Amino acid sequence: MKLISIIGNGPFQVLRATTELGKKIDISLRYIQQQRGWFISFTYGDFTARGIRVVTGDNFIHKFKNLVPFGFSCVTEINEEPMLLEDFSSGRAKIYLLNESEVKAFDEVISGQATA
Repeated sequence: MKLISIIGNGPFQVLRATTELGKKIDISLRYIQQQRGWFISFTYGDFTARGIRVVTGDNFIHKFKNLVPFGFSCVTEINEEPMLLEDFSSGRAKIYLLNESEVKAFDEVISGQATA
């Protein structure tokens, strides 16, 4: 897991992350006050996903596992959803970029194929 540490305190942010293989992921994060939450959009190569709510958990973009070789995980201090504008800038919430093997391990756990 690689911490995406460049998240600031603005309600709209454009970021870039890099996979382990050096491929770029263009990311935008938007805080929507009426929804009391953060939403992520990203582009990887020719694939774009928009408006995905950031929720706590292991891979909140799991539904795209066959389209992108990475995932995103959000961790918060008290296991609540990131609901405040300052959640990422204060460190209360963190987003991690998962590599392909971490995504596969998560998929094995939720499908019941993981071994102890």
